[in-house]
Amino acid sequence: MLGSNCCGFCNMIIICEITKVRLHGKLLEHAVRCRYRRCFGIFCRTGKYITCMKATLKNTAVFLVILSMVMVVLVAVDTASEMTANTVQASIRVTVVDLEGNVVHNAKIKVQGQTFYTDNNGLSPSVQLSSLTNSYDGNITNWYTVNVVVEKEGFVPAVLFNCVVYSGSTRKLTVRLYASDSSDLPFVSYVESPPDDFVQQLIKQK
Repeated sequence: MLGSNCCGFCNMIIICEITKVRLHGKLLEHAVRCRYRRCFGIFCRTGKYITCMKATLKNTAVFLVILSMVMVVLVAVDTASEMTANTVQASIRVTVVDLEGNVVHNAKIKVQGQTFYTDNNGLSPSVQLSSLTNSYDGNITNWYTVNVVVEKEGFVPAVLFNCVVYSGSTRKLTVRLYASDSSDLPFVSYVESPPDDFVQQLIKQK
């Protein structure tokens, strides 16, 4: 039995064949097969409407492919961001002296949860820093900030906030300690200024 229909897949007005067809395990009693030589889509007749199963399956497949690509891109971006944050290399080395410039050995230094001590020359080992952030601007990726705590028995603890470290280099820092008998302060705190170019940009902002 033949009938004239518009193929829902190729949109061609062609002669369709009404037949029985098995598609994905289901027997379609009144199916329409497109006879256009470049199409051969299969449809289900529902009243006056013809639904193209081939088109539906194709659209679903395209959607799944696009969704998969979006997921891959999102995962790649997230992984790249994480790798960037974890692969930033910077280090710090601290020299501790008193107010007269005499070296302070065995001073305890704490940075990013790490604890280390100065040697007999008042010099700490070079400590690698990880998971660096910039407390002034999170979009800046060439310099970062860390907090440094220095303690030594007989001296007032010193805390340096926002110590600037640069990516790919070792920051050399000197911290001066007050003797406990020369100060009634429970601690001494410092805040390091950001780089000059960053300050100049703030000044120029309208």
